[in-house]
Amino acid sequence: MRSEELEGAYGAVASRKSQVASSVAFGNAPKSEIRNPKSIIKSVALQRLPKFSILHSPFSMKNRFLIPLMAISIVVSGCGYRPVAREARATIPDPVYVDVLLSRVEPQNGIYLKEELTDTLRIHLHRRVVTHPEGAKTTIRVPFYRFTFSPLTYDRNGYVIRYRVASHIRFEIRTPDRRHDETIHTTEDVNVESSSLLSTVAREAAIRVTIRKALDKLIARIATWSAPR
Repeated sequence: MRSEELEGAYGAVASRKSQVASSVAFGNAPKSEIRNPKSIIKSVALQRLPKFSILHSPFSMKNRFLIPLMAISIVVSGCGYRPVAREARATIPDPVYVDVLLSRVEPQNGIYLKEELTDTLRIHLHRRVVTHPEGAKTTIRVPFYRFTFSPLTYDRNGYVIRYRVASHIRFEIRTPDRRHDETIHTTEDVNVESSSLLSTVAREAAIRVTIRKALDKLIARIATWSAPR
């Protein structure tokens, strides 16, 4: 509150007190104000509060169209991935068998890749992933993958403090109606922490992010295929 408003409020309270004092002298003062002088301040404060106007309410006639528009925008923006997943789901018949050929150089990254691919099929495409190829209508095989690390930024001592993770993944997809191969490249930048443990965790997180980006691209490309008749 500004100083002018404070002075006005104090002046109003003092004026009201003098009115009550004169009323007491003539015997016609309100009993509530005689017993509790704080009620004077409360009554003055209530008089000075801005009156509520329906024109300034967020639910007024003036703004009544904003809430439906906001709700529609939230629904539309949140459903961008669903049509792509629906198209890809129609192209990949259930059940699905996943086979990732582990590299001798980086076998752990192949495990990350199989985990992320399995989660994508189950969560986003609602496909049933089986552990054996017998009976599977779709087979997704990864015969090759590679992750490279390139330095981006150095500190004043010449140590790398930021590098880029690049993934190169080849997918072979086989369905009763289609045989398709895709090679996808993605990147992710990561900072190097002082602790070796934190750097290892950040490295794994960056690898998983590049894998998810590759799987997003894969689903988008699968969605462009014509669904089997």
